[in-house]
Amino acid sequence: MKNKTNDRSIRLRKLRYGVSLDFYGYDQDGIPQWKLYDGLRNKNFLVGKPEFEMLSRWYLSVPEKIIESVNQETTFHVDMDDFENLHQFLYHNSLLEERWRNIYKNAIEQKVIKGENLFYWFIRYYLFFRIPLFHPDNFLNRTKFIGDFLFSKYTFIVMCLLGVLAIYQIGLNWDLFTHTFSTIFSWEGLVIYLIIFTLAKCFHEFGHAYMCKRYGKTVPSMGLAFLVFWPVLYTDTTPSWSLPSHQRLRIALAGMWLETYFTILAALIWANVNNLTLQMICYITLVNWLGTLLINVSPFMRFDGYYALSDFLKMPNLQNRAFAIARWQIRYWLFGLEDPPPEQFSKKTLRILVCYSFTAWFYRLFIYFGIAILVYHYFFKIVGIILFLIELFAFILRPIRDEFRVWYNYRNKFTLNRRTIITAACGFIFLIILFLPMNASIKMNATLSYNHEYLYSKESAVLLDKLPDIGTFYKKDEIIVRLSSNENEHYLIKSKLEYDKTAIALRRSTFSESHQNELSSLQAELQKKEAEYNKYLKLKDDLIIRAPFDGIIKETFPDLKPGDTVKKNLWLVNIIQQDKLIVEAYVEQGDFNLIKVGEKGKFYPLNLSEPAVIVKVVAIEPVNTIQLSRYYSKSNREASGSLQPINTPGYEASELGGQIPTNLSQEGTFVPVESIYRVILEPLTSAQISNVLSGTVILTVEEERPFISQIIYKLKTVFSQESGF
Repeated sequence: MKNKTNDRSIRLRKLRYGVSLDFYGYDQDGIPQWKLYDGLRNKNFLVGKPEFEMLSRWYLSVPEKIIESVNQETTFHVDMDDFENLHQFLYHNSLLEERWRNIYKNAIEQKVIKGENLFYWFIRYYLFFRIPLFHPDNFLNRTKFIGDFLFSKYTFIVMCLLGVLAIYQIGLNWDLFTHTFSTIFSWEGLVIYLIIFTLAKCFHEFGHAYMCKRYGKTVPSMGLAFLVFWPVLYTDTTPSWSLPSHQRLRIALAGMWLETYFTILAALIWANVNNLTLQMICYITLVNWLGTLLINVSPFMRFDGYYALSDFLKMPNLQNRAFAIARWQIRYWLFGLEDPPPEQFSKKTLRILVCYSFTAWFYRLFIYFGIAILVYHYFFKIVGIILFLIELFAFILRPIRDEFRVWYNYRNKFTLNRRTIITAACGFIFLIILFLPMNASIKMNATLSYNHEYLYSKESAVLLDKLPDIGTFYKKDEIIVRLSSNENEHYLIKSKLEYDKTAIALRRSTFSESHQNELSSLQAELQKKEAEYNKYLKLKDDLIIRAPFDGIIKETFPDLKPGDTVKKNLWLVNIIQQDKLIVEAYVEQGDFNLIKVGEKGKFYPLNLSEPAVIVKVVAIEPVNTIQLSRYYSKSNREASGSLQPINTPGYEASELGGQIPTNLSQEGTFVPVESIYRVILEPLTSAQISNVLSGTVILTVEEERPFISQIIYKLKTVFSQESGF
């Protein structure tokens, strides 16, 4: 017989050798369940009461006799459809006897043997694969007394008392405990952490194994599992599936149980010894336990917390069943589909499963995206990008694609109802938002401050005057400080003498006929000497630092006194103009070409108690900012087309608490991680500030683009920057 049962002349095949049927227990709603155990493959299947009644009469061999017997001898009513569903289940899970010549054919039909797509094969085995290292069952049988001792009632009571004592002693040394954390960030700490991590995980896995053996079940294997090439130990406790839920719950918790014992002893040693190395080892053990607890306690990934919750709810295969219910619920919410749920649950259980599924999906979205980012940074550029895209597809995009395929297959079941109309309307509005042209908005990190300028030395020179006191007021063009360059003075005098000499020679040539042929060359030489002289004269004047506007001194370079040598481009004073505010913002490379002088926007301070300020773009720096420092001035493009020098403060550097990611260079300057350009904006509304305000500028630019094109442009820009193409 194949997979059809509607022919009365065909007798049913027997259940395959090694398949047994036993009572399993009751689920959360009190419904009895039976377990079909395939001993050859070490697999378990749950069935309900009607299926149990049919399977218990399988010896009748004829479908009609089985159905008639169930309907007459029990309170259940089953029909041929119910029997056909059961038979299909047994057939597709290879639980029926089969002639050897048909096994391969059935495997092809069921796609057990198939030519798998290489891409999907790589995703499956790259994301997760196992390597069994040894079969521990014989060792566990010989050392079963260790597990009996560790998980005995008396050991539990003693360890609880020791745990209370450890918490009390750590509380007495809480300041020392919290300040020790920084000591593990060293090569020695890293080596110790890796050793402790390995030992703790061995204790963890043997905890699962000994508890499983305590309940009389075999442990087929222990070994390494690789999650995105990251090795983790695992213990195969599949045979425990047949145990009652409270015993499976103990097996799921046994790893953290034994690891907690290990940590309690380490905490007591840390609090009672003075050896620094031993204290570090014990402290790292405590830190490792906290990290393991945070990971394993989560019920949203298939770690100990998940299996503990599954056993607590008495619901094996919790995630697949919950996700199936949640997808069914989504289809009902969106389209009003009246299909029966994958399984029958009470309303309370149904709500629990739906809430669990949505929480798990959002949790996984966050975790998987983080894994994708980690993979990108862990591998070199091109491989990192490829693996990043694979992670996004496997964890996020493929489940969404599969659900859309289900919707497409259900298209004939859709009817025009209130839910369908609302879903279609929301989808239409979403498409309008994606493709409707709209003004693009640009977000920039910025600071609002009084107009200021860092005045600096344009040449290496000697300071002649004392730097002014902070708060000193100067009028425009008033001298603030003077510098002198001996080298410049030398070249100034030399160029003046050469100029005078050339001028005398030129005058002589005008009166001497013998020197008439030299007249043109002397005139050119005179112009050259005049240009050199003016250059050194201007530099001498530039070394006299004057106030560019009426303002007060806000800041001076520390520890400078008359007679000190000042390096070229070293800033000396910061002068501010208290009657004029400016906004200095930084735009990313992808948005640089969208900004134009004259565009308006708003500056929003990070301090929400401060009001927003309307601003207008007055200057855009054409060259990317290579460092956020106070040393250099940059030329900016103004509305008039002229060039205006504007200095570069470092308020926005992340090392100083700003919002722009930077790296501190060896020279002490802050180098932006990504390409950014400075934009100067002028406030159009008044504001009162007592210090520099950090915030965000949002500009609405004139160019209109669909929202989807803005997203694509952003992704393209990020991809180009990160890939280095």
